[in-house]
Amino acid sequence: MKRQFTFLALIAAIAVGCAPKSNSSAPVKISPLPSGYTIDNLTDCTVPARFTVDDFNWRGSNLTFTLYDEAFYDAAEISRMKKGDTLMFDDRAIIVSSIVRDGDYLTVNGGVEEGGAYLQAGDGGTWRGATFDDHSIYKEVGEVELILDDDFTIVDCGIEPDDPIVTVTLPKPYIDTLESSKTEFIPFNTRIRIENGLVKEIVRRWIP
Repeated sequence: MKRQFTFLALIAAIAVGCAPKSNSSAPVKISPLPSGYTIDNLTDCTVPARFTVDDFNWRGSNLTFTLYDEAFYDAAEISRMKKGDTLMFDDRAIIVSSIVRDGDYLTVNGGVEEGGAYLQAGDGGTWRGATFDDHSIYKEVGEVELILDDDFTIVDCGIEPDDPIVTVTLPKPYIDTLESSKTEFIPFNTRIRIENGLVKEIVRRWIP
């Protein structure tokens, strides 16, 4: 019995030795981290959003909008990123062919202008996906419908660079003056501040 056990152990050891070893240099796929927002539990936060003037329901006193989040990447994964890996960036799969680091910035495949990507070091061990002028890359989280607070306000920059910044305490008459086709509330320029699950403030700033 002892001899049989020794023989089986020897066979097992040979099998393990012949098993293919994992290749640490094999290409890997690097994707943004999961969103920090939970659609069903938006209580106290400020979020990037997309909506139009037609998405306000004044009778029901609510707003339907698409929630977005900035695209952040795990710093450890970015530090190991190499040629041949796939970087998911702005809904594109980029096969990495070049990586250039300059301080807190990474340029992948020549940058956005050449079909590549920009990454900027962020807080908490992350890298942030960026585009022109350091603007963030955003990923869609989902559609949300929230009640408007009784005294919610709009801080709006207007659609032209020289438009004054206004604080609107009577949102409906103001929104009614805006043309849907000429008004952009998008993740690049719009933030919705939520308190106790209600829309408390909408801020839009002009983006060059």
